Amino acid sequence: LANVPLIMSIPRIGSRRFSVLTQRIDIYPTILGLVGVNKPNWLAGIDLTDIILGKPNAAVNRYLVSELGDYSALESIRDIRWKLYSYKDNPDKTELYDLLTDPQEQKNLANLYPDKVKLLFQALERIVAKQPEFPQIDSQFPAWIDAAKRKKIIKGGYF
Repeated sequence: LANVPLIMSIPRIGSRRFSVLTQRIDIYPTILGLVGVNKPNWLAGIDLTDIILGKPNAAVNRYLVSELGDYSALESIRDIRWKLYSYKDNPDKTELYDLLTDPQEQKNLANLYPDKVKLLFQALERIVAKQPEFPQIDSQFPAWIDAAKRKKIIKGGYF
């Protein structure tokens, strides 16, 4: 969940700056919206067109999640202010940072704000539970990928 700006050049739209949470998966729905095509329901991400055009009540990402899938031992979720790290291999280890006062994530506040940890962890679980399960594809894997690794690859959505 790096703080990377999303920069787009859109004809007939002047220079603007927004402080909203965006993800790479928002780019395609936004391009569709800008050219007047409705986003299909199956497509992940949100259309940022209303934000770009300055419309009130535009859809925004409330949370951003990263490192989903079985391959990652670390999952993180953030909102506009807080960032939570959850370690799959060590459920007792949780990190919480206030990005407004500690953007470098130096002071873990998990013990001071257990309600915020709980709220973000519940949001993380809801978002992860909504992720699609990808169908298993019968295809040849290289011999060095054993059955257990193949299962992880497929479940993680990488194949």
